[in-house]
Amino acid sequence: MNASLGTAALLWPMLLGATVIGLVQSDPSPVEGEIIFEHAAYCDYFVVKSPLGFTLLEAKDSLVEIASGNRVTGRLVGLGAHPLVVDGRVSILAIVKGHDQDLAAAKARFDLYCEPDRYSRQGVTAGT
Repeated sequence: MNASLGTAALLWPMLLGATVIGLVQSDPSPVEGEIIFEHAAYCDYFVVKSPLGFTLLEAKDSLVEIASGNRVTGRLVGLGAHPLVVDGRVSILAIVKGHDQDLAAAKARFDLYCEPDRYSRQGVTAGT
C-alpha cells in the first residue's frame, strides 16, 4: 500500500507536468477572421478581427492581394510566422506582430507600423 502511494505521489506531478507542456506546445485550432485594415501605400501590414480580438500581421507574400473584407483562416495567436489561407483559396505566410482586444488599440498599432515617420516625430517606435 505504501509503495503504491509513493508511486502515485511520484507519477502524479510528472504526468501533470507532461500535460502542461503538451498544452503549451500544441498548435491551436485555426481561427477565422476578417481583414479590417489592409496594406496602406508601401505597407505590408494588415489587421484581422476574429473572436480572439484584433491581430496585426505582416504579409510576406507580396503577390497576394490583401483587402478589407477578405476572410483569413489560420493561427492568429502567438507571435511569429504562420501560414494563413485567404478566402479559402490562397495560402500566404504572415508574421503575427501583436494582438489587441479593442479596435482603437488595433488601429493605433497598425498606424504605428504603417506610418512610422508620423510616430517617430513623437518619440514612439513600433514594438513599444
